Amino acid sequence: MNITACIITDGKKNKELLKCVASLKCCKEIIIGANNNSYDSVKELFKKNFRVRVVNQIWKENFSKARNEILELACMDWILTIDSDEILETEIMYLDPQYDFYLAVQENNGEDYWNGRVFKNHKGYYYKNIMHESLEHHMKKGNYARSNIKIAHSGYEISNDELEQKLERNYKLMLKDKGNPVRNYHLGNYEYLKNHNYKKALKYYSKAMKDKVNAEHKASILNCIYACQTLLKYDTRITMNTLAQSLKILPLQKQARVHAVEHLVSVLNEENKKNLIPVIEKELDKIESIELNKSSMLYSDLQLEKNYLKNKKEEIIKWQ
Repeated sequence: MNITACIITDGKKNKELLKCVASLKCCKEIIIGANNNSYDSVKELFKKNFRVRVVNQIWKENFSKARNEILELACMDWILTIDSDEILETEIMYLDPQYDFYLAVQENNGEDYWNGRVFKNHKGYYYKNIMHESLEHHMKKGNYARSNIKIAHSGYEISNDELEQKLERNYKLMLKDKGNPVRNYHLGNYEYLKNHNYKKALKYYSKAMKDKVNAEHKASILNCIYACQTLLKYDTRITMNTLAQSLKILPLQKQARVHAVEHLVSVLNEENKKNLIPVIEKELDKIESIELNKSSMLYSDLQLEKNYLKNKKEEIIKWQ
């Protein structure tokens, strides 16, 4: 396959960048955009690698602009976008020309989610949004497909201080990104994760439900709303209704189902066990099926603890 790999980097983690480039054996061309402060050191790393071209970039606090500058330099028929702290774990052997885009599985700190990473060159495709840049505005029914391509991301395997800095940087950029459809969602995440302000997070998530986002994001937002409602001690009828909405939008997910199971198990008693146990068992079977078939469609779905299903089933047997 004729593939150009496009990378942007700040040059802070050159060891990871070397690993990234080493994993791109299936790419005939690799273009690295290094910001002004790291250009010389990054160029020195690859001066003997004929496949790698390092270009100098001025960071304009806009991830889409940085990516699009590199895309314009790509010469091959297909483009793979990958970050300097990622590794391509699956060699790309074939890309069907009937599709313009391919979704890859990105493994992020133990969680998997689908991400548009491979697409046809010379068709004018470009990234949008300052933060959480996306190609989704170009994707429509019939022009993209899921693939077996897997990308491992280590960007959040960092110290607490580094994570704080990253969250702060992302927050400042997202405040500027008023046209970004996932802006309210990520501002909610910031209030939830960084400030632990669950009331404010809930306000952002409620706004996010009115934004033009896809089904995966809608379900994920509802799961975040559930988490805030639970921490704020909302009535369980409200929290369970939130999970039901999430599952209605996206049945193939583990997160909402696990939360539902945890609630049902917590209220089990001798009087209601005859009615509740069959419901719990049915949910556990669905979770097991999604886990075994890797069929979850939720953005960054829940990773089950080891022996979670086995332990829950044993817990239910005791009630019987």
